Amino acid sequence: KIGLLEYFDFMEPSLAVTSSHVPKSCFLHYQLSPVKLVRGYRQYLLSDEGVRYLDCANTVAHVGHCHPKIVEAGLKYFEQVTIPVDETGFYKKYCDELTKDLPPSFDTVLFVASGSESNDLAIQMAQKYVGAEDVVSVAGSFYGDVSFSNFVSSKTSKDQRLVPKSWVHNIPCPETCRKWTLDKNKAGEFYAQQGIKQMKDLINKGKKISCFITEPILTTCGVVVPPSGWLCILANYVSSIKGLMIMDETNTGLGRTGSSMWGFQSSGICPDIITVGKPLASGYPVAAVITSSAIFQALGMDKNNFYPSPLSTMIGMCTLDVIKEENLLHQAKVIGKLILDKLLILKEKYYTIGDVRGVGMIIGVEIVHDRRQLDLRPYPKMAQEIVYGMKENKIIISTEGEHKNVLIMLPSLIFTEEEVDLLISSFDSVFCALHQIEDIPFEKYRRIIIENVIAANKLKVPLLSDDVD
Repeated sequence: KIGLLEYFDFMEPSLAVTSSHVPKSCFLHYQLSPVKLVRGYRQYLLSDEGVRYLDCANTVAHVGHCHPKIVEAGLKYFEQVTIPVDETGFYKKYCDELTKDLPPSFDTVLFVASGSESNDLAIQMAQKYVGAEDVVSVAGSFYGDVSFSNFVSSKTSKDQRLVPKSWVHNIPCPETCRKWTLDKNKAGEFYAQQGIKQMKDLINKGKKISCFITEPILTTCGVVVPPSGWLCILANYVSSIKGLMIMDETNTGLGRTGSSMWGFQSSGICPDIITVGKPLASGYPVAAVITSSAIFQALGMDKNNFYPSPLSTMIGMCTLDVIKEENLLHQAKVIGKLILDKLLILKEKYYTIGDVRGVGMIIGVEIVHDRRQLDLRPYPKMAQEIVYGMKENKIIISTEGEHKNVLIMLPSLIFTEEEVDLLISSFDSVFCALHQIEDIPFEKYRRIIIENVIAANKLKVPLLSDDVD
């Protein structure tokens, strides 16, 4: 109605522009058969060819694409003032609303434009406050692609072949899918002690740790839900050595877990700094660092540098209003559980599904070679084929994890049962098309299982399926 499609008709072909101006190292989401998206509404995206796709991958559209209330607020305030200004009633109200579920110590909110910037700022604050440089993060994680956050993200450091920084240290990701010999009740303690040992070794070498940065649920590691106790044990240790805890809530906050406003709140810990990216304004470039005034003051910067524009403030406020008015925490809990339950049924049907895991609207499906044979080696080729198969069914998903073998879904919180049925039926048809389901007698693999268990009992450390092979 407003001529957007007509405008796109006059644009240069996107692929030609991409090949001319974008480095080849920057891959498209569908590199083999790109999709040109021209608009979005609620949980759907529309291509230039008029094809409608169900969006299960774009995490920043927290309450859906182009929510009417957010669009109305944006248009209204875009006609007024768009530059950052001194504190206003709207600014204070927004900060109060954003921090109302947090302890009183979180009295300072600093606004930036992206999650990358928020993590970058948080790391700098921690280093200044503690008076130390070294940063600890989780292997395979992603915290941004600017300056400090880029080097701390082992995912981008590896992908971009960055020269490792001596002040960046990675502790093991607490995944349990392929650690099948590890007692799940002891996994949290096991991984936490591994991380603590690494930190103690650093301290013995004269290093001083400024902070530990992590997500409450490790989304870019492949939706790894940390085993019980892991986060709490590490947080207590970091506190004991006077380091700070930074919690990246970009993919887990604002009710996405379905149980609380912030993902860390179900873990029994309280971080020193919270960061959140563009989901804060459902895709509009607003992000935030939430901390105490004491930690911020150590940075030595003027708070005026971090005021949002009234436009940003109102879009952020509207996002919080929609979450509350549409009861999206409850919806994330109910719909998320429904997706997980239906995926678990598919897991019993398809042996390449090694694990189904997640919390609320944070869902991961790990693709392996053959779960029946305990061959839990990552199967990224199959995962990629599933992504393209789902694309043919007009559903957008993505892959994450160290081996890119985990199908990841972080849809908007407005997902309904209708979309769940569409998602699951599409998964079913794609899996069925990609491999033949065979009823192989369990006895065929009984000897393998027994031998693996005997071998595991003789060792002190958990085995990968690769080690057993």
